[in-house]
Amino acid sequence: MKGAGKVLIIFYQALSTIILPILFLYILWRKIKSKESSTRYLERFAITSQIPPQNCKLLWVHAVSVGESNSAWVLIEELLNFSENIKILFTSTSITSAQIIHQKITTNPIFENRIIHQFLPVDSYFIVKKFLNHWRPRACIFIESEIWPNFIYCARQKAILSFLINARISEKSLAKWQKLKKIGFNIFDFFSLIFSQSLVDKNNLETLTQNSVFFEGNLKSQNAKIAVDFEELATIKNQIGNRKIWLCSSTHQGEESIIIETHHKLKQHFVDLITIIILRHPTRSEEVSKLLVGKNYGLRSKNDLIQKTTEFYVVDTLGELGVFYSLTNFIFLGGSLMPIGGHNPIEAMQFNCAVISGQFYQNNFELYENLRSQQACIVVRNHNDLFDSVKNFLSDESKVNFYNFNAQKYLSNKQSTAKHIVEALDRILLLKI
Repeated sequence: MKGAGKVLIIFYQALSTIILPILFLYILWRKIKSKESSTRYLERFAITSQIPPQNCKLLWVHAVSVGESNSAWVLIEELLNFSENIKILFTSTSITSAQIIHQKITTNPIFENRIIHQFLPVDSYFIVKKFLNHWRPRACIFIESEIWPNFIYCARQKAILSFLINARISEKSLAKWQKLKKIGFNIFDFFSLIFSQSLVDKNNLETLTQNSVFFEGNLKSQNAKIAVDFEELATIKNQIGNRKIWLCSSTHQGEESIIIETHHKLKQHFVDLITIIILRHPTRSEEVSKLLVGKNYGLRSKNDLIQKTTEFYVVDTLGELGVFYSLTNFIFLGGSLMPIGGHNPIEAMQFNCAVISGQFYQNNFELYENLRSQQACIVVRNHNDLFDSVKNFLSDESKVNFYNFNAQKYLSNKQSTAKHIVEALDRILLLKI
């Protein structure tokens, strides 16, 4: 980095130091709002009681939230299988992702001894140096679109190799980074390897760096299948009986009202219908409950039973997707009726659930485009399309089976991405030595 780019990074380091008190107040505010862990929020300032593991190759993997963490988990499993000498420092930002990671670690003794979770510290210069000095990772692996200049620059100064895996970049971000590159701020050149999650992302990223950008596939297409609590599954199946089920997963604000309206229209055709709503953020439970006042509904967090009269069942808990995906053969996947960007459909597809998505799926654009071209998912434009698609699936199981068959064909061709990425990392990091 030269000239104006060097000046810019120094300015960024100085600014991130000056505003540190403001960042501290911001994290405290988030803690009050239950957006930060009440017991571990100091990890956001690299204050931790955890001791770095010794006599191993410690790799630091960062994924911001749930979707990225699931993609990272596939890579982490491949890394741990590749060499017994590897241990993982796994950082994330959201409470939800931390809870899911904790569940995965504690339910498998192998992971418990080899993976440490921490919340990512704020990207303030001296906090970053404190974090890297404490953990001293052999390499940092950032998942998808996580570009933190202080972390990347400080890692370079300490001769810690950085990698960007399953990288994606929006058109807005691309324009921003291209402007910064013109003045010499070429942060993407600091990565030893970049693997994109699509060919479109590969082409865009190649405009930002002198280095090669590789494409081995999308880790989201290889997510490990979610665990299932079969006792809970049997209990819920017994409560539902032979009723028609419409499962709506990872819903966001604004979508539940559309789902409720669609449910009432569907009830005219399927009198025994139960609609199950799995909230993307369980903290929204009270908000969604207000939408259901006067209606027959139950809350999972309160262990409400599904009665014969229950029309809506709100899942406001974590770690139970496998149970509910096992109940049906199709779902509506949220975050897509509103301009949020959509969510990864692979988890549902692995349970042989055909996926209906709204039109706002830009966070997984190429994945959905591939699925659409192979008739392996349905994309709806509005609430009328949603009603028609759900009605068709509830009326004719052969239509669901058609999409599921195509989805399984797609999945069968996407199972070696993580292996190829780890082999490439090994050529640089010598992981087995």
